[in-house]
Amino acid sequence: MMRRSRVRVSSSLLTMVLAICICGLPDLIVKASTQRQEGPHMTLPKVRNAKADSSVIDNESIVLAIPSDDEFYIGNERIKKEGIRERIRDLLRDRRPDLQIIFIKSAAALKYSTVREVLNMIRDVGYDRVGLVVEKSNSQGDVIFDAMIYPIPFGAKADPRDILPPLPDPPQRIDPFPPPPPPPPPPARRGARSKRVYPQPTPMHMDSFVVELKTDGSGPEMTVALNSRVMALSELGPFLSNILDQSFDRTVFVKVPRDKMYDDLITVMDEVVGAGAITVGLILDEFELPRTLPRPARRPPVVSGGGVGGVPGGVPGRVPPPPPPPGARYETPKIIRKSGGVLQASATRRVEPEMPPMAKAANVTGAVVVEVTVDEDGNVIAARAISGHPLLKDAAVSAARGWKFTPTQLSGEPVKVIGTITFNFNE
Repeated sequence: MMRRSRVRVSSSLLTMVLAICICGLPDLIVKASTQRQEGPHMTLPKVRNAKADSSVIDNESIVLAIPSDDEFYIGNERIKKEGIRERIRDLLRDRRPDLQIIFIKSAAALKYSTVREVLNMIRDVGYDRVGLVVEKSNSQGDVIFDAMIYPIPFGAKADPRDILPPLPDPPQRIDPFPPPPPPPPPPARRGARSKRVYPQPTPMHMDSFVVELKTDGSGPEMTVALNSRVMALSELGPFLSNILDQSFDRTVFVKVPRDKMYDDLITVMDEVVGAGAITVGLILDEFELPRTLPRPARRPPVVSGGGVGGVPGGVPGRVPPPPPPPGARYETPKIIRKSGGVLQASATRRVEPEMPPMAKAANVTGAVVVEVTVDEDGNVIAARAISGHPLLKDAAVSAARGWKFTPTQLSGEPVKVIGTITFNFNE
């Protein structure tokens, strides 16, 4: 009788403990999931502007937090600086191109040189999309500044501080369903002359918009240069907005010196996004920047007795440019630029490169970035390697020529596209 009662008491206690654990389990799961994305606490840069279509962080996102110059976290896990490249490569290589993005959460008081070093690591392993996590001034919520890291231009000399040692080979993956071999090239017609393909210009042309932060001043007193025009930061927003209103290409590149603060970069990006830029490119290297600048439309004068701009009851603020003359038509640009992730996501046919025998014998691995030009029908008409090991470049370029993309239209007109494809040679 005593044994039966003890068994009943033990069973009752066990049932109560299990009930308490099960009831409390959902809260524990929610807290763990939240903490996984929170990471270390830090004061983020504050901004006034944000795009409605910016990226969003979820539980599958990769968040790299930098609370100080010598602290780096992916989620809640602290990681050494030397291991950032390898970890990013392993986390992104199995993702779809449109999901290959790193969110950077950095303290506002951090030196920009630390964040720039991380940007160079991301670019070194073949990726260019980043989301900078900032805080909106009028709310407690975080927003994302999407940006792309500009690749090293062809012929530009890399900074010795940006040259990184090669990474060890990643663990080999066993694919149970290997991709089909690429289709054979069409036979050449007899008597037909081969058409020579000339190299296309770099994505940044001499009419691109580049905002360069000067070394003097800080905060609102900073001085910037929009191509050849030097101005105070407070003048940049209205001036750039007036120019972008008359431009089809709303890509703006930003260049910040190493010795500035990370908050200075975000302050400049805040003005650029507020001016209407659709794509923001981050320049890390030293090379010749565009110097020409289209003349903005003149603002209408204020007529005595009227309102702002001579209109009674006018509202102060940015004055729109004057309307075009009757019968005038804007020409659609013949070529536009897309980031690597966006371009690869629109691919309808992909060709993977084969490991060259010489590279395999020399145990050479790594990423190769190929710049391609896509015609109005989605075919690759030009390709050139802009980064990567010399033994791997030819194979990457040959594979890139076999890709096909969804045709791109702008204002109903078919246009050519320039972008990049990243190939990872891991075997």
